[in-house]
Amino acid sequence: MQTHKGRPILGAVLGGLGALVLVLILMFGAIVPPTQFVVWGLGGLGILVGSLMLTVAVRSVRFISVLVVSIAMLVWSGLGLSAHNANGDLSGGCNLEGFSFDASGLPLDAGTPQQTSVTDPFVIEPTGSIDWTGNTPGAFEGWSGWLAVDFAGFAIRVWDGGHDNSGLDPDEGGRSTLARTSKTSRTRPRLNSRASFTCSATSHRRTAPAIWTRT
Repeated sequence: MQTHKGRPILGAVLGGLGALVLVLILMFGAIVPPTQFVVWGLGGLGILVGSLMLTVAVRSVRFISVLVVSIAMLVWSGLGLSAHNANGDLSGGCNLEGFSFDASGLPLDAGTPQQTSVTDPFVIEPTGSIDWTGNTPGAFEGWSGWLAVDFAGFAIRVWDGGHDNSGLDPDEGGRSTLARTSKTSRTRPRLNSRASFTCSATSHRRTAPAIWTRT
């Protein structure tokens, strides 16, 4: 007589797919960003719950294997909690403020890097624009930075660039237009100065509807 022990592997696969769908709904609904904490946490819970629903014997080798995988995913999710709750900052005595507009010129958001966070980012639109202004304690020759796509705690570098300030004006500003698709990204600016000071900034953005970014 054979004992039916269920199908924990099938349950884990279905639970994982359900969690992925939920992550995409939350991301494209601009509800939460697809951070390491969110993606791996929901994935681990989905796999565990799905496996339990199709498991008869919890002491089976297959279920224990699934349990180990789900626990590992939940632990990895917990390690990303600080990044999920991260706030923006601006150091070195510099000031920076941005104002975003949609394609028709209506205002969307305004703020400084310090006023942004992963869960409350500066909102921009792919077909819109950003007016920005900033000043520094001295004159920078310009800044350089990079852009990386973020998902589930991993980053893919997709852009390198900068802004020229060869006139060494300590008060800079301008307008930027956006033409990127909705992805999670981050940039890391580096200011090049002739003086003995540096400025660094980290800000969090979301390009409507679902581009969660960090600069």
